[in-house]
Amino acid sequence: MEKQLTFNKDPKGYYSAEFISTGNAAVQICRAAGATLRVLAAIGNLPPIPIVKFGDDSPKDLIFEIGIYAGVKVSIVSYSEVTDARMIES
Repeated sequence: MEKQLTFNKDPKGYYSAEFISTGNAAVQICRAAGATLRVLAAIGNLPPIPIVKFGDDSPKDLIFEIGIYAGVKVSIVSYSEVTDARMIES
């Protein structure tokens, strides 16, 4: 089932969205410009660690897979404004 992701601007000027994984996911993100995009994951209260990174030369629009178990907290951080983002989880 398709789900809309909501990104909020943080104090550092980055745009981020968080969710609890229910399994593997496909994510499509449309952004104002190409820029770094990072995906981080954490179990419980442990610090988040990077699991996916696109560099500052990445295209503005991306589609990618997040292969992670259900119950893991996932954060997506974009250095460019996100204009639309959707996800489908398995």
